[in-house]
Amino acid sequence: MVFNIGGRPGQAVCERLFERRGFRISKLWQTRVNQAADTDILALVEIENNSRHRFEFFMGRVSKEPISARTAWAYAKYGGEISHGLSVYSCQLHQPNQVKTIFKFLNKSSSETRGALDLHFQDDSVAEEKIPFLAHLAHALEKTSSIPRELPVGKSGFKNLIAGFFCSYHDLPISQDNIVVYPSIAVAIEHFLCLYSPELALIDGSLTKLLPSKWLASFSAENLGKSSDEQLFGTIGTVIEAPKQVDLVLQLLLRLKPQVVVCSLADFEMKSSAAFERLLDSSAAVHARVLLDISDYIELSSLPGSNGVLQYLSNHVLPPHATIVCGLLKNKVYADMEVAFIISENKEVLDLMGKMAQLLIGETAISNQFYYGCLFHELLAFQLPGRHSKPNRIPMEEADHFIKAPVRTLESLVEAKSSTREASDRTDVNSIGSLLVTPTSVKMAIFESFARQNITDIKTNPTAEIQRFLKVKLGIKSDSLSNIILCDNSKVLFSKIALMCRDDGGTLFFPYGSNEAYIYAAKLLGVGFRMIQTQADKGFKVTEDIITKVSEISRKPYLYIAGPTVYPTGVVYSDSEIQALISACSKRGAHVIIDTSFSGLEFDTSKSVIWDLHEVDCSNVLLFGNFSFSLLLGGLEYAYGAVQGSITSAFTDGWSVNKPHCTLGYTMKKLLRLYNENDITLHEELMEQRKLLCKRAEILCQVLRESGWEPLVPSAGASLIARPVAYEGRSLSYAKRDGCTKETYINTNNFLDVISDVTGFHFCGNALSAIPGYYQFDLSLQEQDFADALEALKKLKEVVQV
Repeated sequence: MVFNIGGRPGQAVCERLFERRGFRISKLWQTRVNQAADTDILALVEIENNSRHRFEFFMGRVSKEPISARTAWAYAKYGGEISHGLSVYSCQLHQPNQVKTIFKFLNKSSSETRGALDLHFQDDSVAEEKIPFLAHLAHALEKTSSIPRELPVGKSGFKNLIAGFFCSYHDLPISQDNIVVYPSIAVAIEHFLCLYSPELALIDGSLTKLLPSKWLASFSAENLGKSSDEQLFGTIGTVIEAPKQVDLVLQLLLRLKPQVVVCSLADFEMKSSAAFERLLDSSAAVHARVLLDISDYIELSSLPGSNGVLQYLSNHVLPPHATIVCGLLKNKVYADMEVAFIISENKEVLDLMGKMAQLLIGETAISNQFYYGCLFHELLAFQLPGRHSKPNRIPMEEADHFIKAPVRTLESLVEAKSSTREASDRTDVNSIGSLLVTPTSVKMAIFESFARQNITDIKTNPTAEIQRFLKVKLGIKSDSLSNIILCDNSKVLFSKIALMCRDDGGTLFFPYGSNEAYIYAAKLLGVGFRMIQTQADKGFKVTEDIITKVSEISRKPYLYIAGPTVYPTGVVYSDSEIQALISACSKRGAHVIIDTSFSGLEFDTSKSVIWDLHEVDCSNVLLFGNFSFSLLLGGLEYAYGAVQGSITSAFTDGWSVNKPHCTLGYTMKKLLRLYNENDITLHEELMEQRKLLCKRAEILCQVLRESGWEPLVPSAGASLIARPVAYEGRSLSYAKRDGCTKETYINTNNFLDVISDVTGFHFCGNALSAIPGYYQFDLSLQEQDFADALEALKKLKEVVQV
């Protein structure tokens, strides 16, 4: 395209207009033209008076130094001749298909979001990476109605892309089943060490900076190299720093005989597979598990360099005692955006590491996975599918003499795995909140955060808006919000609190009706915990008399409460109830852990303030949560912890707290500002979802009552629980879907199977609710699935004849 551009705004401004919209420009010709005498430029003078912009005029046609509109107006008024530039530009759209996709998405966006887009880059390689990503992001946000929640071990699509990259570019025959995704390499290394809790670990000196300082300070000479089945999760005996060169590492291996080795290789050792083979053989000889970091040698390029480790793995099965870890941190666009993953051909290691991730850190940031997934997708677009496929290979069996996970750790992980698998098998249409529609404001804020360039730190720190939000919604005093800890998942913050309770010698109390994932996490971490019996007639809420019993049981009680909204019951603690609980705990020296993660979808929208704790002493309160429900972020989680005094060190010391990337910080700051300032568009979209959930809760409760159930009527949230009172203890004879007749006696162990056999519909079980005899129902299903659920309840009633 060729454009004739009048240069009164200034040549640099005119060129910038094209460049920031993705055009490559070439100036074909330029001249000066006289400003017509009958043209009034006073309006331009007013613009200059009210902004920092200066227009570009010239005194005559040969002057080279520009003057402002104000000067030009005064000069012309007294008879002077003024001119402005006229240029002819040739403009070519850089990556036209991707740019069209981006602007199609921005058609309905605000001027602020459109103004944030800047497609001009000094380096073409940056443009080649960022523009396709923005197009992918625009397309994904446009086609999805809600941001899905992903498995803690990583998005299956992302893991497939990782496997595809290694298969295509390094001839490595792995699948997504060989990969577990982590938010950072630091967390991956910590979890590997915590899983085995060795008495002696040999760790590369360059990697020890990623570890908790207390691990490096501890030293137990008498127990050096010994292990115990009673070892507490995450208690590492002694860490010895190792050099990088393999020859030196092998000498330490043979002398010290550590149980776990975490290492990397020197540059020259990565040229061939010899060093890696020697490391594998020597570690196997002394019965040491190996975690090898190859992060520095993974190139996301269509022409990656040689890699001795991957060359070896192309033709050999990875031994079961060895695991590969890789951190993705190298990209040309978004500094410090990280995703890590481990590769193993040992199914037990993968299962245990995956379960640990699910319990302790939750999902790796979906935005980070999406970005690197786009890079992998672009690289795989250069490859012909199927050219590098290899037959599946048989993993090696692990010998018994390698260190195992401590018995209590293994028992906790196996128990949690069995429970969550049982629940997940029946929740194919019951993903928490994943089907609630993501507001347009959220989508635009996400896109804007990635589209902007050169964002300052002040624009990516949402701490002030979080404090403002909590003051308004919960009435928390300013001194209680003096320290805000930011994290990419609230499970990490709960783990921190649980460890603090363990180290303090306290007891963690969970009321019946708590999220069972937290209970399993506490058990894994070795925290002493007790379940609190709550009553159905009080909505399974904690009451003051329960606080008295708790204080009699433990000298240092820590009471967990989900609030204002409790998950999965959907009941809400009133202002008076929470004030009474906090005061009662304060009198008895008990800590109150308040988890706001499931709040924000309260049905009664007439209450702008849910709690008012301004007059309550909250020095014993540990507050944490996220905004997934408040802003309907779905799988895009952003967590915070509000702590005071000495408790702050529990969050900042020890295990890593993975901070959200600055792009997500920008998103949250903008969304919370819109929320705090009562933005009409955002609040209307949130209101629409609350009304939908409230209506569905009413309909579902009515059908449940008519079908012989006793529901607990919710006041908020995306789920409710109910007890099948009319079905308990009933005998039943029914025809299964395969035509066979089955007779059974209904009880809590087989009730879900009976429902599935009779109706063909899978309901969520009671595993996540931790309330015996009660079953959870999700309100955030797609319309047809919700209708099918209602019909299934009616059909069950007819078959059982209640």
